[in-house]
Amino acid sequence: MNLRFPPKLKARIEEAAKANGRSMNAEIVTRLENSFGKVAPNQHFEEKMQGYLDQFHALLEDLKKKG
Repeated sequence: MNLRFPPKLKARIEEAAKANGRSMNAEIVTRLENSFGKVAPNQHFEEKMQGYLDQFHALLEDLKKKG
């Protein structure tokens, strides 16, 4: 697929891609996916951490009951 961007927009995409360590294509795809509601990059990490915290709290409760 060939796309044409206004020069200023192309320059902004190139700068963002470089700053994020991605190709222009990867930068565009990432931004499009995010605009359609793709999971935020850290969301899976945050969900995992919340799961660990929940397990930790459950373990603490069990330990308190066993006294």
